[in-house]
Amino acid sequence: MKKLVLSAAVAFLATSTAMAQDNRDVSAQSGNDNTATTTQDGDSNENYLLQWGDENTSTVSQTGDENLSTSAQFGTNNTGTITQEGTENTSALLQMGANNTADINQKDKTNSSVVTQDGTGNIADVDQWGEGNTSVLSQEGNRNNATISQTTGTTRVSDFNTSIAEQIGDDNTLVVSQLNNGNNTSTSLQDGNDNYAKVTLNGVDNKTNVTQEGDHNTVETFQNYRSNELTITQEGNNNTATEFTIGNYNESFVSQDGDRNTSVIERNENRQWGGAPQSHNGKAFVDQTGDDNTSMITQVGNRNIIDIDQIGDDNHSDVNQAGDDNTADVNQTFLANNNNADIDQIENLNTATVNQTLRSAWNTATIAQDGMENTATVNQSLNSNDNNAEIAQLGNSNEATVNQIGTLLFLSSENNDAMIVQSGDSNEATTNQSFRSSDNEAFIGQFGNDNEATITQNGSLFAANHSNEGTIFQFGNENLGTITQTGSSHESLLVQLNNENTANIMQSGTNNAAMNLQWGDMNTATVTQSGADQFHFGSQVGNGNTLTVTQSN
Repeated sequence: MKKLVLSAAVAFLATSTAMAQDNRDVSAQSGNDNTATTTQDGDSNENYLLQWGDENTSTVSQTGDENLSTSAQFGTNNTGTITQEGTENTSALLQMGANNTADINQKDKTNSSVVTQDGTGNIADVDQWGEGNTSVLSQEGNRNNATISQTTGTTRVSDFNTSIAEQIGDDNTLVVSQLNNGNNTSTSLQDGNDNYAKVTLNGVDNKTNVTQEGDHNTVETFQNYRSNELTITQEGNNNTATEFTIGNYNESFVSQDGDRNTSVIERNENRQWGGAPQSHNGKAFVDQTGDDNTSMITQVGNRNIIDIDQIGDDNHSDVNQAGDDNTADVNQTFLANNNNADIDQIENLNTATVNQTLRSAWNTATIAQDGMENTATVNQSLNSNDNNAEIAQLGNSNEATVNQIGTLLFLSSENNDAMIVQSGDSNEATTNQSFRSSDNEAFIGQFGNDNEATITQNGSLFAANHSNEGTIFQFGNENLGTITQTGSSHESLLVQLNNENTANIMQSGTNNAAMNLQWGDMNTATVTQSGADQFHFGSQVGNGNTLTVTQSN
């Protein structure tokens, strides 16, 4: 192994020894209390150093012109420290075993740095100032810690930043900051144990890509203005991820695989950094596979889209988009479990869909869309269970659908409850609380313009429906209604006050009751009730009334 390391080091140093003018230093020390200090001032500076074993330390400082420094330190109390000041800066450091530390600081021009530390007390700190910054860092095992900065100094901005970093095992922490006007890019990977990562990219062509594989993962990133993009992937254990963007061509993708997942993407609302909330070209996708999933997203303005899939366990989700071309889609899918979803899109071309699907579970879904081209759909799908759904859309081209489905092998939909309120404009609404439904209730209210409404509280595939109730209010314009309830303790109320009213109530077997009231304009009503304790009260006050009631037993 030592032969291998030595050959590597020799090759490593050999690549660095191209002829130079003026300053140059080649140092080599083999064993015991090694220390080396090199200071070079101006012109074609170079330095190469190899220290083999024991109490290694090395300090190199190069000030002007064609700087380059290469170091390698193999065993025991390694430290490093390289400072390069101006022009063609480059540095590479390799430290293999024991109490490693490295500190590299490069200032102006075509900076670059590579640090590799292999085992025990690793810490590294790279700080790059202006022009062609790049940094590659790799730390393999034990107490890893890394800070990379590519930075804004007091008088200049950071330039062509890139950082690639990797920490494989033990107490990892990583902080990368790439600030102000640079072509920022960053890729970080942390493989196992107490991972934490924080990446901040502040201005211009931001991109980030963070991957954490196992143990106590956390990520936090922040991107400020311009072409933001982000990918976070976390695989196992106590995952968390947070993203906070602010503005321009945002896109984000987060995927969390197992254990205590959480994900939050903001785009700026509560943080209020640098003025009013922003976002611009939006989009955010989160995909969480198993265990205690949660996802919360808030995107503020312009071309927003959100897509969340959560496959299994304690899924929750909370989506909020404040303006422009909103779309949101939550799908807490195949073997979903303790679902919950909440979407809130304030204005412009809203659409929202929640499906909490197949073997779903303690579903709840709430959608509220404040205005403009609204559409909303909740389906709380096969074997749905403790369903509840509410939709409220308070203006413009509304449509809404709630189906709380159920059945596969005669399994149910369960303690359904549904409510739709649409306040004005081109309303339509549907709720069906589908096959073998159960303790149904449903309410639709549409208070103006081109209303239509349907409540069907199904049941069958050989029975069951249960304690149905249904209510429709439509207070004005092109109304139509319809309530259909099949088996058990029905009740229903249908009120339409003005304009082109039509109403239709049908109830089938057991404790039926029905009421309809139509106040004025082109009224019609049809009520049909079948077996058991029927009752009906109807009232139509003015204009083209017709009423037909059929009751049976």
